Amino acid sequence: MANLGKMDMLVAGKCPLCNKVDEIMIHSLWECQKWKYARLEWLSKNALRQRNHTNFVDLIIDCAFNSNADVLKLFCVITWRLWFLRNSFVHNVVN
Repeated sequence: MANLGKMDMLVAGKCPLCNKVDEIMIHSLWECQKWKYARLEWLSKNALRQRNHTNFVDLIIDCAFNSNADVLKLFCVITWRLWFLRNSFVHNVVN
């Protein structure tokens, strides 16, 4: 949403799930409080520690360097699912 706003498109810009902060990729896929359950479950079982990542690419790189290939694959599946759930909510699709 934040990126669409930069292109002069009329969007709210706030995260549609929490409506608290501008929706940027790192927030949408990892930091939003609506994903707290997934994040805590992930962090409790993997080497990736909760850090302040500046963007989503930094988060992926951190995961890649501090995990094995299977953990990185699981991380990708989890974040894809979170994005799918976010889009389902935004577009009112029941899953």
